[in-house]
Amino acid sequence: SNFSSTRFFFFVYCAHGINTLVRNKKRKRENTMKKSTKRISAMILAAFMLLSVAGCTSGGDNKDNSSQSAGNDNKGGSSGNELRFTSWANTGEIKVLSRAIDAYNEKQSDVKIVFESSASDTYEQKLITALSGGTAWDAFYAGDATISKLIQNGSIEKLNDFMATEDSFCKVEDFADGLWGAARTDDGSIYGLPVDCNPTLLYYQPKMMEEIGANNPQDLWDADNWNWDTFDEILSKGLEADKQGFLFGGDNLSVYRFVSGAGGTMWQKDAEGNDLYQFDEKAKEGLQYCADRLADGRFTYSGLLPEGQGEDAQFISGLCVFSQAGRWNTPSFVEAGVDHDYIPYPSKDGTKFPPSQIATAYAAVNKNSKLKDEALKFITYYCSKDGQTDRLKDSDGKPGNAVPSINGLENLVTEGGIPEHASYLLEVRDTGWALGSDFARDSIYPSLDTEIKAIFEEIWVNGKSVDEILPKVEEKANEMIKEFNAQ
Repeated sequence: SNFSSTRFFFFVYCAHGINTLVRNKKRKRENTMKKSTKRISAMILAAFMLLSVAGCTSGGDNKDNSSQSAGNDNKGGSSGNELRFTSWANTGEIKVLSRAIDAYNEKQSDVKIVFESSASDTYEQKLITALSGGTAWDAFYAGDATISKLIQNGSIEKLNDFMATEDSFCKVEDFADGLWGAARTDDGSIYGLPVDCNPTLLYYQPKMMEEIGANNPQDLWDADNWNWDTFDEILSKGLEADKQGFLFGGDNLSVYRFVSGAGGTMWQKDAEGNDLYQFDEKAKEGLQYCADRLADGRFTYSGLLPEGQGEDAQFISGLCVFSQAGRWNTPSFVEAGVDHDYIPYPSKDGTKFPPSQIATAYAAVNKNSKLKDEALKFITYYCSKDGQTDRLKDSDGKPGNAVPSINGLENLVTEGGIPEHASYLLEVRDTGWALGSDFARDSIYPSLDTEIKAIFEEIWVNGKSVDEILPKVEEKANEMIKEFNAQ
């Protein structure tokens, strides 16, 4: 059967990941055969648990999973009254997204929405290629690092005028203001609607804190004592218990969350009012904090985790003390039976809710769609109160995989009490920043994020100093900014 075949290849894949872990054990500091055996056993357990989980993770299932109507040849363009819509989605996410699509198909008969999911790791390239070749979908998701590229190449429709009409199911003012990011240009033009959002915070397991003899982060928070020092103490306890401390994500935004915790900023203005990428002194302090913790082992760079053994699997198997994510991991952890809760990122001085990243994606419309008006109407429904309620409400005892981007739906996050401090998601949403906002303007400049990430990795991977690498990062970023502005 298809399930048996999937299960077979899944275990082959996991076996390969375990083999990779064994081959690389000599590279891990103070690693012993006992430690390797314990971690391998834990990963096998995590593999079995993840097999039964169809949760909505950001990394997710990278296979193409398509939900299409019969007769659609998937060669681009619309067929009759079929409006084609795409997003990256794993198996669990297809079910979530389809709720709003099915509801819209039932409430109107002008068009039939045909949903075609795509693999997350090739999504951007596939979308840009289809748009340039005239075979793209009528409406689609655009990631927070992709939307600026689509605005720059003129392939997506401006939304302001349509949203001011009676045909629109939502208005600009309905959305939380901090979520527009790069989808709203400096002149106020809007090219994408926030489909929902995922404020990022820390996941931890309360029972593990007892096991390793550490203070519960929530107790520290309640005592106004949640800061870098108390965070460090818990990480050290984790290392003593043969666990990874904090899984530091493989992107620039992981750095920015600690820059924010130090009260710093990377984005300035030059004398002419143009963007200038330059770490201030507090930002350098946040960067140095991350570099020091990676050097002493309290942080583990997740970009070096063996293939198939990502952050969610590490957390489920109890190999790490803290993992960072948005709400997307919660349904998986619930289904896997993992006791967990949220805590906001710590700040250096204990200030609560230092602004953190809000992961966003946007619904956009193909400027050359033959069903442009219908596509505009559809995405305003998909992102409206009704559309987000369809997608994000609890289902079968499991919470949704994201947080509403539209005001007035806070109950979708807090009802059910999973996890106990789910309300922190709303606080982070209301105080955080989206990629492309004034705090993190990286995505305004196409490919800037990937270019400077490669340079930052000289610190994370090769142990180079902040003093040596940061000037190279700033030089590259400002070079790209000037090139963009000269176009």
